[in-house]
Amino acid sequence: MPGLTFKKNTEMQNSFLRTIEEGATVTEAAKMVGTSKSTAYLLMRKDPEFQRKVSEARVKFLRESTQEFELRAPEAIATLLEVMHNPKAPASARVSAASRVLDYGLQFGEASDYEARLKELSEDISAAERGF
Repeated sequence: MPGLTFKKNTEMQNSFLRTIEEGATVTEAAKMVGTSKSTAYLLMRKDPEFQRKVSEARVKFLRESTQEFELRAPEAIATLLEVMHNPKAPASARVSAASRVLDYGLQFGEASDYEARLKELSEDISAAERGF
């Protein structure tokens, strides 16, 4: 019974978690280790420790993806700026590059605002928990 094997097999579970860390969905990871998605979800519901490990694997993937994006962002922005300022580039390419630079700038500003607000809220919660 494949489901029973997955529920009892630590090696299969670890392989499942590594696959999630690489960006797979639960369905994809389950298929890769030879079980069904319903078995994987059932184990996550019944085993809080396994659910925690799956969540940690997802967070790890997102953190690493974000770091990779942050490493590549300056190069991408430089490329957009190069196209934007290149008089030999078609006007449509220059406008498109300028539009993307503006969009990214606005998104970065919004993300920074959210991050600052989240930090404030976290500090407020910590202070409230301490009784201040």
